Amino acid sequence: MNILFYSRNFYPHVGGAEEQAKNLAHELQKNDHNVYILTSQTHSQLKKLEYLFGLAIIRHREALFGNKISGGRLSTIIWMLSLSFHLLLFKKKIDIVHIHLASRQAGLIILLCEIFKIPTILKLANTGEGSDLGHLKQNKIFYGKFFYKLIKKASVFIATTSSMKKELVNEHTLPEDKIRIIPNGVNYKVLSKLNSKKDFNNNIIFVGRLVPSKKPEVLIDAIYNLANIGIECNVNVYGDGKLYHILKSKLKENNLDKNISLLGNIDQK
Repeated sequence: MNILFYSRNFYPHVGGAEEQAKNLAHELQKNDHNVYILTSQTHSQLKKLEYLFGLAIIRHREALFGNKISGGRLSTIIWMLSLSFHLLLFKKKIDIVHIHLASRQAGLIILLCEIFKIPTILKLANTGEGSDLGHLKQNKIFYGKFFYKLIKKASVFIATTSSMKKELVNEHTLPEDKIRIIPNGVNYKVLSKLNSKKDFNNNIIFVGRLVPSKKPEVLIDAIYNLANIGIECNVNVYGDGKLYHILKSKLKENNLDKNISLLGNIDQK
């Protein structure tokens, strides 16, 4: 089977969705499926076609000029036109499309696949107002609502928990028979190397983007509350995002800058 993975970002951009896409693609390859990744060329130095981790990665550019993406509606339109041409060109060679996270681009893919009669799977990330699907639903602009409706036309939706499935049915009116519950996988080989008897001295690591949907401020509040009852913790926060400076100020205000370190992005190696 020829499977197209769509992920808004992929390596060298590192994140949860990217890691899941890579691991799932490898497992599918082990079962003799052909998998390639379709993503964005967010910088001109990134190759349009590249092979990483044994996977073919095809990047479509989002801007006409400059080294970096320009952002905004123009970039979205450019990318969508490029994406549409790709699907039109290779539609006969694609058996199924697996989409990671709900977005306007995902909505377009689902629409085109419905026209070309290609089944689609949409893996949803989280729940609540800050979720990928929640953002689309709250979008006040007319095309936001349009893409929200397109998203709901996917062939199958993947939820990670039963509570997520319940929300998708009740809040987003998705057909219950189109939702499959598949928890996020855990690599036991990695965890088995850890020494469960080791004294970690209340050391905590947060790895992720510093954005509202990740709610990193909840961790800071928890550490603050623990400190107030005499429990000291040391936290290393790896990741960057638009909340970085807000969190940094919050740490100083609550005298937690000695307990919590914002270390930014790091090389995965």
